[in-house]
Amino acid sequence: MELGQKGKGRTFKLYHDVPERYKATEHMNEELIRMIKLRIQGLPAEVEKFTEQLKKDGYHFLMESDDYPNRNSEYVRRYVEVMLDEDQDQ
Repeated sequence: MELGQKGKGRTFKLYHDVPERYKATEHMNEELIRMIKLRIQGLPAEVEKFTEQLKKDGYHFLMESDDYPNRNSEYVRRYVEVMLDEDQDQ
């Protein structure tokens, strides 16, 4: 049994313990996408309106979840991943 192995999945305690086949290559690092994850929370109509406004403003959505209802509340949550502009540096 390898270090940190649990069940069928594998966890490794230190980076140098990770076999080479699991490490990212330089080629993979060049293809990484800069993005930010957002949680939008509010009334369903407000969440929809805000999401549509982000799209109108030119933000490219990589992922957009369904609405998740909050417990004991009329509010909902929506999770989105927005791609960052490559030309902008902080």
